Parts: sequence; C-alpha cells; structure tokens
Amino acid sequence: MHFYLRVLSLLSLFCLIVPLSWAGEDEWTMFDLPDAGTGFLDTSAVPSGLILSNTYQSMDKGESWTAIQQIDYSLNNRSIRYRKDPTADIWYGVDNDFSGISAFYKRIGLYGKWAEVVADNGFALPPIQIVHSWVAEGADILAIAPTQPATIYACVTPITNGYSYLDENIYRSQDGGKRWYPIYSLEKPVNRFLARTLVVDPNSPNTLYILGQETMEADANGKYKYKLYTSHNAGNDWTETAHNTIETNYIALLSTRNTLSAVATTPTTLYLNTNNPTSSELFQTTVTGNIWEKLSLPSALDRVGLVQDDLSIELIPSKTALYAIISPYYQYEEQDRLYKLTHNSVNWTELTSDLFPSTYYQLVIDSEDENTLYLTTKENILKSSDEGESWQLSKKGLKNRNIEKLFSTPTTLYALTNGELFQVTDKGKTWTNSNLLFPAIRFQTINTTLEATKVYGYTKDCKSLYVKQQGQEAVFHPLPTTFHLCSVDRTQVILHTVPYDAKTLYAVAPAGNSPYSSVDTEQTDKLTTPQILKSTDDGATWTTLYTLLNQRQFTLVPDPITPKTLYASVEALGIMRSIDDGATWELLTDKFAGIKLYDFKVLPTTPRTFLVVQRLGEQLTLLKSTDEGRNWVTSIQRLDDFYPFVLQAHKTSENNYLLYNLVEDILYKSSDTGDSWCPIIPFPLPQLNIPTFAIDSTDDNTVYAYTYTYDGDLVKYMVATYTPTTKEFVNQLNAYNLTTNSLNDAIITGKIQRDSCETGGRYASVPLSATVDIQGSIEPLPEHIGQTADIVVYALYAFGSGSMYFMLGDNTIQVWEHAMENTSELIPFKQGITLQAKNDIPLYKGQFLAAGRLYISFGYRLADGTVIVNKKELTVDIF
Repeated sequence: MHFYLRVLSLLSLFCLIVPLSWAGEDEWTMFDLPDAGTGFLDTSAVPSGLILSNTYQSMDKGESWTAIQQIDYSLNNRSIRYRKDPTADIWYGVDNDFSGISAFYKRIGLYGKWAEVVADNGFALPPIQIVHSWVAEGADILAIAPTQPATIYACVTPITNGYSYLDENIYRSQDGGKRWYPIYSLEKPVNRFLARTLVVDPNSPNTLYILGQETMEADANGKYKYKLYTSHNAGNDWTETAHNTIETNYIALLSTRNTLSAVATTPTTLYLNTNNPTSSELFQTTVTGNIWEKLSLPSALDRVGLVQDDLSIELIPSKTALYAIISPYYQYEEQDRLYKLTHNSVNWTELTSDLFPSTYYQLVIDSEDENTLYLTTKENILKSSDEGESWQLSKKGLKNRNIEKLFSTPTTLYALTNGELFQVTDKGKTWTNSNLLFPAIRFQTINTTLEATKVYGYTKDCKSLYVKQQGQEAVFHPLPTTFHLCSVDRTQVILHTVPYDAKTLYAVAPAGNSPYSSVDTEQTDKLTTPQILKSTDDGATWTTLYTLLNQRQFTLVPDPITPKTLYASVEALGIMRSIDDGATWELLTDKFAGIKLYDFKVLPTTPRTFLVVQRLGEQLTLLKSTDEGRNWVTSIQRLDDFYPFVLQAHKTSENNYLLYNLVEDILYKSSDTGDSWCPIIPFPLPQLNIPTFAIDSTDDNTVYAYTYTYDGDLVKYMVATYTPTTKEFVNQLNAYNLTTNSLNDAIITGKIQRDSCETGGRYASVPLSATVDIQGSIEPLPEHIGQTADIVVYALYAFGSGSMYFMLGDNTIQVWEHAMENTSELIPFKQGITLQAKNDIPLYKGQFLAAGRLYISFGYRLADGTVIVNKKELTVDIF
C-alpha cells in the first residue's frame, strides 16, 4: 500500500515521442549541397536519355542532369519485371506477386500507367510457381525482338511439385500480349532448354539462341554438358548448332541478362558466363563458328582458395571490348572491381580511378558511342569517353549527395560526402572542396587539433595508409597484413589520433571471430586476440603492443593528454587502464562486467571524466564518473532503447566541456558535464541520419544537421543550420477525440521543465531529486469555445515489468480501472470551467517519489461526453 501511494504521488507527467515545433522554428536555414550523387541507371531508357533512380534525367550523355517526375515501375506495390520495346516508346512487363497468376502489362511512355493486357481466351500465360509464401518465381520478360510488331519472349515456371529452372517454359507473343504460344525444347528426354539464356541475334531479329543442358547429373569431375541451339523462325523450330559441347560446372542463372549475351559484330559474337561462384568460366564464340573459346579470368577470380559464394561476375559486352564487374557476395570481404578485355587481347586489364569507391558498380555502354561508358558506384556517377581509360564525375545538376559525417574543428566545419571532404563556412552558405580526400580512399579519421587539418584513410585493398595534410602532398605508407582485410561499409582496423602529438597513431584490430575481423585475404588463420598497434611516425611503421586483453573485444580510448596512457572498455570485464602503452593493465571498475556499452568517452579534465552509455535489457543509461571510474552517477536513463544516445563533447575552456545529446528529435545540452540536461534545439524533420549533427566551433549555439526535404516527388538532401533567437518552446502534441477515435484541429501543447533549465521539452529524464514544472495549454475547437467543460488529466505509469493508469483530480489521485474504455470514469482535474480561446493549465510542480516512466495525457470533456486530449503524450523517465 505504501508503494501504491508513492506511485500515486508521481502522477503529474504525460509524454510520448512526437514531432516538435516551437517559436523560432523557422530559424532552421536549409542549404543545398554541392552537385553530386548516385543511383542506378535504367538501361531500358537508353538511348532516349539516361534515367537515374527514377528522379533525374540526362539528355546530353551525362554532361548535366535535371530533376524529373518520379517514374512508377511498380503496380499497387507489386513488382513488375519489364523491358522496353527497342523500336517504340513502349514498356512490357510481367507481375511477380504471390497469387500464382501470371499477368502481363503494357505501358506507353515513361510516365504512362501500367495497364494489364488481357489475353484472348486460351492464349494466356499459365499460372506461375510459388516457391514459398514470400518467393514467386518464373515470371520474366526474356527478350524483345525489334520486329514489326515487336516479338516478346517471356518465361514462366509452371506449377510443379518443386521449383527448378529446368522447368521454365518459354512463351512468345507477336501481338503485344494478346496471344501467347509456347516454345518447346527438342524432344530428347535428357535435354532441357535453359530459358533464361535465350538471346535474340541483334543482326537478325527472328534468330534466337539458347543453351540446352544435355546431362542432368554431374560426371565424376563435377561437370555438366551444355549445347547451343538456334531457331531461325522466332522459336517455331530449333536445331542444334555445330558448336562443340561445353563441359563445365553448373551454370548459375542469376538473371535474364547475365548468362548468355550477344553482340552485333559481324558475324554476331556470343559470350557465355557460367557465373559459378566457386569456379566461374567465361566462353566466347561466333554464330558462324563451331568452337567455344575459353577466355581467361580477371585477376580477382583467377586465384586459388575461393570459398563457396565468394565472387560473382557480370559481363557487359560491346563491339570492341568485353567488360566485367567482379562483385563480392558478402560486401564485407572484398570490393567491386572493373575489368576490360579488348578483342585482340588475351589478358584482362583492371580499370581504376581515384574516383572509384569500393562497391555497387553498374556499367552502362552508350548505345550511340561505344567509347562512352557510364559507371554508377555507391557514391558517384562517372563518365568515360575513352573506353574506361580515364574518368570524370558526372554530377552537374544532380542533388543526391549523402552526408556521412559532420566534423567540427577549432576553425571550421567539415562535411564528409560522397568520398570528398568539404569545408563549410558562413554557417553553411559556402562549401569548398578541401581536396584532402577522394572516393577511392576509405576514410578513417581526421586530426582537427592541428593548425592544418590532416586526414587518414586506407586504400581500397587496405594495404596502404593514406595521409594528407592541408598544404602538403599525400603520402602512402604500406600497412602490416593485420590491416589488409577491411569491410566495405566500415574499416576494421580503427585508427585513433592523439591531441598531444601530430604523428602518434593507435590502431585497434578486432579478433577474427566475426565477419568484420581483420585478417589478410590470403591467410587461412584469423586473429584470435584483438591487437593494439602504435605508430610514432604518422603511420610509416607500426609496432604491435603487448596486451592482456586476450580474446576479448574492447573499445580503446587513448588518453587525450598523457602519452602512453590508454583506456579500454573490455567485454565482460569493465574499464581498464594502461600507463605503459598496453604492456600492463589495471582494472579501474568492474561495474560494467557483462554489460553492453554503446559509447565510452574520456574528457581531458583533471581528474579525467568518463562517460559511458550502457544497455541493460531494454534500458539505456548514460553514466559519468569524475574520479576515473571509482564512483558513477546516472546522467540520463531511458526505459527503452528505441532511440540511441548520440553524444558529443565540445570544449569551452580548460577543464570545462559542454555536452550535447541527441535524443529522439531534440538536441539537449548539459553545461555541468552531464548532471542536468536542457532541451535547446528541435531537429528538422524528417531526420535522415540521427548521428549527423555538429556544433559550430566558434558559436556553441549554432548547430548543423543533415536532413532532407521533398520537392514534389524529388528528395533533396540538405544541410541545415540553427541559431536560436528565443528560448520559448512550443511542443505541439496534436489533438485526439477519445470518443470518436479521430484526430481533430484543436491545438494542445505542453512541456516538462527542470529547475535548472530555462526551457522545457516534451521529454525529460530526471533523477528523483530534481524539481520539475509540467505545463499544458489547450486551444479548443472554435465550436467548443465558451462551453462548460472539465479539464481531465491521466497518465500511464510503467515500472519494472508492470504498468497502470491513474487519473489526477483536484488534490486527489485515483486508479483508472477501465482505462481508455470508459471516459465517463475520468475524474475532473478542474471542474466546470468555461473554455477560453486558450487555456493554460499548470499540471504539476515538485519532485517525484518513485522511479519509472510516465506517459501524460490531458484535455477537456464536454457535457455531452466528448473528450479531446493530446494525441502525443508528454513523457518522463524517472531514476
């Protein structure tokens, strides 16, 4: 009963997670990013123009881009597999939903709507095979021949006892999909056509080629036999060509465009890509020849020790050269590579450029000029006019830049975007390429404590360290083998700079028991012990430091002032310190043994201040210690882990730091090193990337954030700056009619304000010792102004594994037994008031008596029973 009463005395908060607006909201200033971006090119639109990711178009061969209306390639959220008629502005597609019904569609023009083509009775495509409830197979447009009218070839997997690509049937339509006729393989019982290898001879539109699988079982060497077949009358009759039998491992039919391909040389050239992940083979022949010539492999594939599902190869043929993109199946193991094989060469040449990042390559050959290539990568679009020998960025007018990180330095702001590093001045107005970085470098860290900024990164293969300081030439240092395997999205060996020495670096190589381990690509053994390495000559040479942290993952933080002093949060142990460069370690605290730590920071105060973010169950807690880990106090505690902490420290003077913490969509500041937190800035919504914010080094009231807006269908990525000119918060909570379960236009706002803050937000995390002031304001619907109403207040209190609803009355608190079911049970907080145009309501002021979380709602109840409350609650975590 005593606990019950203590719980009741808590009741005066109400909160949830809501979009926020306040006076001064228009002080966010949005700035367009410099031109650049990426996406996937829709090859079906060539040669009428280059279409990029449905939102940009280039009509001048990539010299400039203009935003276009979004192109709809789907139908009612269902995937359409489509191809363009090569002779007309018409697209044809087949549906791939899970109904099992094959549907055929037609669209006229880029912005036309998909319309189903209903086949004549008895001539429709058959139902397709459903492999699983989430996988539909066997519906594809294989090819469209440029006949008049166009001849469309589709493959359909019929309903069988089990899916196999050998069961796929081919259908042909020569009247736009009104009548479909099956094309059958030869009647040899051991022969099956591989439907997805069907190609149309570009020099003869009624001539087709296809592979037939001659043996259903592999021989003693694991080989299968394949033959080439042709039809000269659009598939009515098929004959075996004179070409020799191909004996190879199974052919992986990954798509309709990547196995057998034809090039309009004289005579027509055919290329075969087996795409077997463990033993890829490439073959070439002409349609008038009889020998399949085995081609050499690009160097990325021509090595021993490939494991299952290692690498895939995509062939892109032209009349003068053959191009290949080698891609990893697992993006943390390798990077994409681009190769070229000219028709008079035996060996492949790797095409490289400083503009190439690591992954997600797509190559398109200009249909009007085969010397011109377009390459889309993870970060940029590139163009070559000399068959890939040199490359330039294609970015004019393109607004698809992606901000990876913002860095605040003592003199300026830097933005890492699309493999380049920009200086941002004039509070976001001016962007200048620093020329400190280029896309082929895997960015690692930036040293901003020097007069001239210095950038570190790895080459794509992680075998060299890139060092570039402003005003100096770039330097490349060879790296030990420990560095050589790094992932695509995050480099594995983590670099640390130190403020006290411009040439001292520490590196952390994690153990090899995860896919993100650091091992040389040619090694079979993996690191079983995390390693700490040190360089005192800016990365030219490295020494592996002895460590007692065997077989444990850890986060390293070099001391920001004292050389050779290291701190580490160690998995399952706690926080440790070494004062001799890792030779010996002492355990400072075992408080966090067995607890996951999301963040660990060391502030250069005297003594050092530690900040950690821990996760315990679904609870996230920010704790701080001002005596190097001996004693800890809770700074913030959230009873959920939905929104992670994003913590930054900003030095204002010696031994004094401002802390900034982004929680949900509000930026909080602490001027007392985490003892209390006050909301200062609402973040622009929608937020693209929560961690992407930075504080202006010359004005700690100015914040930079990465966001995006919509210009019609076009997404525009932007950097926004905010300098508050008012302290007044207006936390819009929206209004909800509990009686009709609907939103309405009443305006309800509220705030929770700590005694140490000048402002209040709609969320707070406070200790039991803090005094809070909770305020609400209601602007009722116009038709309700002047009516008599009761003000009602209720809250959901969550504690431990339980929860309960309470109602707040005039000097009383009661449990709401039938919460949200019977609003007539709500006791009045203020009874019989006359609703004004604006009604300010003091909800609670004081301290709380028990820990937990409160979700607070308030509003008004009319005489007819209508109850209108805030849709988004006020929320407080109490610890």
